[in-house]
Amino acid sequence: MPKIVDHTARLHAILEQALDIFSRTGYYNASYEKIAEQCGLSRTGLYKYFANKDAIFTEVVGYVVDDVTKRLEQIMHCNARPSAGRAKEVLDVFVHFMKNRRFSSILLEFTVVMNHDDHIAIPLRLQDSIRALWDVMEMVFSRLSNSSSYTFSLAFIGLVFFQSHILQPLFSTVEEEGDRYVSLLRRWEVLSQQRFDEQQGAPFALGVL
Repeated sequence: MPKIVDHTARLHAILEQALDIFSRTGYYNASYEKIAEQCGLSRTGLYKYFANKDAIFTEVVGYVVDDVTKRLEQIMHCNARPSAGRAKEVLDVFVHFMKNRRFSSILLEFTVVMNHDDHIAIPLRLQDSIRALWDVMEMVFSRLSNSSSYTFSLAFIGLVFFQSHILQPLFSTVEEEGDRYVSLLRRWEVLSQQRFDEQQGAPFALGVL
């Protein structure tokens, strides 16, 4: 009787092994053969899932992006939490991302690859993942923008962290998403300045009264 293969579990295992290889050796030093070997597959066996190294690499990037998106969605869908708690959990998502060195390394490598002269093509699947992350990012920060000064400060710190390590490497690769990204940053810079001006003006107003 032929062995029944759980293709979903195997695909997950391939992505985990490929993530490990790409984050350690980089895209250019990784090979299709090495990935197949680490997965315990032949080239033919790996080919049933991915046609080439580029396909594996972009799927791994999408795998990381989807993980961040899912964590942020879980925070936003729990309306019972106060805003300050949600802002802290957003920061926790970033901390989790940075502690998982494979995740942070793969996005840095993605930036390197995309800035190369003969950079790889971005498949629609990855473009959709990046847009989904962007949608949830806008939702997260729009909900936190009207919070207390303390929560707003936490959210702004979170946005700066995400900007440097997650958003910037990704959004320059998807057509028109870069403009959306810059627009959000500018809105938050304006809001931050307004909050600062209000805080500076409050003692003066009380003194006049």
